[in-house]
Amino acid sequence: MSESRDPATGLTGPEHDALADELYEQRGELGGEEVDAVIDPVSRSVISVRFNHGELGAIEASAKEAGLPLSTYIRNAALAAAGSIDVDAARKDLASLIKRLQQLRRHLGDAA
Repeated sequence: MSESRDPATGLTGPEHDALADELYEQRGELGGEEVDAVIDPVSRSVISVRFNHGELGAIEASAKEAGLPLSTYIRNAALAAAGSIDVDAARKDLASLIKRLQQLRRHLGDAA
């Protein structure tokens, strides 16, 4: 039985893994011509994260279920894991939302 190949690259899973390992080992080697760096303080950073096929499948399914692109789902999960929650601010936000909902309910009741 032949191993499945990635439709975009034509590589098998082990070939992907071998290539990733090779590129990782070469990460410190310089290549190409030197260019001046332009640093934009508002630019976004792109990082690479490795998942095995089983992990990625489960994450993709969860992202799809949440209705989010995979990168957004992973970003949100990372930020949630890294950040602390300001409970006092969350309570104030919740109280404000409850007050607005009560006002809306009264307004809708008056309109009926």
